[in-house]
Amino acid sequence: MSPQVISELTPAQKSQPWSLGDVVDFQLELEGMMNEPKMEAKNRRDLFHAWLDSRRGDNRTLGRALDKMLQRARVVMLAAGTAAGMSAAGGFLRYQNQIHVDYFMGWLVLLPLIITVILFGCGRLTGESGELGRGVLWVLDRIKQRVSGSAVIEWEAFAGALKRHGKRLSPLMLPPLLGLTQLFAWAFGLGALLCLFLLVEFSPPGFGFGWHSVRSGAENRHWWAEIVSWPWRLLVPDGCPSLDQVRASQFTGAGGLPDKAAAKAWWPFLAWSLAIYSVFIRAVLFLALSFLGRWRLAKLQFDFPAANALHRRLLGPDFVVTDYSPSGAPVGAGNATSHVHNARRWLVFAGEGVSPDDLPSRISAALGGSVDEVSRIELDDDGANTAAYARISAAKGGIAIVIAEDTDPIEGTFKTLASIARAYAGRGWCVLLEGGERRRELWQKFAAAHGLELDMVTLPPL
Repeated sequence: MSPQVISELTPAQKSQPWSLGDVVDFQLELEGMMNEPKMEAKNRRDLFHAWLDSRRGDNRTLGRALDKMLQRARVVMLAAGTAAGMSAAGGFLRYQNQIHVDYFMGWLVLLPLIITVILFGCGRLTGESGELGRGVLWVLDRIKQRVSGSAVIEWEAFAGALKRHGKRLSPLMLPPLLGLTQLFAWAFGLGALLCLFLLVEFSPPGFGFGWHSVRSGAENRHWWAEIVSWPWRLLVPDGCPSLDQVRASQFTGAGGLPDKAAAKAWWPFLAWSLAIYSVFIRAVLFLALSFLGRWRLAKLQFDFPAANALHRRLLGPDFVVTDYSPSGAPVGAGNATSHVHNARRWLVFAGEGVSPDDLPSRISAALGGSVDEVSRIELDDDGANTAAYARISAAKGGIAIVIAEDTDPIEGTFKTLASIARAYAGRGWCVLLEGGERRRELWQKFAAAHGLELDMVTLPPL
């Protein structure tokens, strides 16, 4: 297939940011990568994003569905958290028109903080080790049992992507998933705070706050309240009950409150506790996780083997032959003559796609002599051939490089061939091409444009 420029990004254009769904789609598209059309971009990230957009088009993909699902999940978390917070503060903790301060602080402030610490600890361990995907897979498996139709296919596709690319996706999934928990906790605290204001504003007769303990006295309870209220106590003196108010607000054996004014003195303390520890801290954590997620996506590297292979493919061949003369030779390709080094023994390096079957006999038929050894070489990855270059430098006989018919000349191939020329220090070597004269003419034009003096021979078929 002739390469064609399908997207071009100039330096003046703004780079398109990546999302978690984009990365999922990119990993899935890599699995189906075949011959790719030539593309030009400012950098590798933009190049890959343009390639991904060209592959997806306007189609609904797993990654786009994932991004939309995360957006909807944020709305659900906000609604569910607000309802849960109002229900907890106004229903479960409201007993006989009196609210126990210890229960209020324990259930609505302390317990959510403990859960957050556990979630962040588990998230860090699983996210950094790439094990986060296993937990998500367990959840997906439970959800799949309750859905039907196309949703099942999407769940299974996402589960398959997690199994194959869990280590790459886990660090990217961690911030948005933890962010959802903090969004729920933020809405939970906000709902509880709103309910607290409503209870105080429209309080029924006998409503108030108090505490009761057989192990600690009012002094210890007041010291505990001062420790909790230190972030706002200096700015809001009424945000912490005094020692006398703490004494007067202790529940009696009959369950009543001896002092109504003291019973109401606790509510600013509870309101500020919710505002700081449940609302403010959760907002900071959510924003920090959002920043972390964007930062990880912005710093995401595309230097793993499959991405490197795609990058080399997207650079495209330097020369594309689209017009041929009646004899089959490309127009303007020239008529270079091959001068093969006359060697009795050959060290052969085969590129990707070259079958080793009967290769020694085919090379002997094309060049004469015998083949000592056949090894692999990465034609489009110069940096992966250090060991091969060392063997080429020490070789005593001839060097032959065999290139498959479907391998096009690209910049990466030029770097590899130039390194072979330097390693062999000017001694005679040749390139054998599968695919006939058209391929040989194309490669001759490529070599001439790059200043490579190569003997190119068409390798006879099996």
